[in-house]
Amino acid sequence: MHPFHDSTATETNPLEHVYIDIWGPVFTLSAGGLKYFMLIANGATSYKTVYFLSSKSMDATLGAFKDFHCQAEQQTERKLKHVQVDMGREWVNALWN
Repeated sequence: MHPFHDSTATETNPLEHVYIDIWGPVFTLSAGGLKYFMLIANGATSYKTVYFLSSKSMDATLGAFKDFHCQAEQQTERKLKHVQVDMGREWVNALWN
């Protein structure tokens, strides 16, 4: 994981670089009663995936990321190279390291 920084490199391949941000809690809950979401964006394709979460806990965020990671590599037949996050407190824990 790398913190956000100024970058001018052009990304050309899917999964070369993905960006993750978590937002919440929201005032209006989702249909399932969830109040956080994780947005994962592919830098090369601008494809975005949203995961709705019950919390910003290590287990919830890592579980959503593992699901994305597995599906994305299967669908693109490429390996994920770099993950960039905003270095919020939710990323600083033993599971994510």
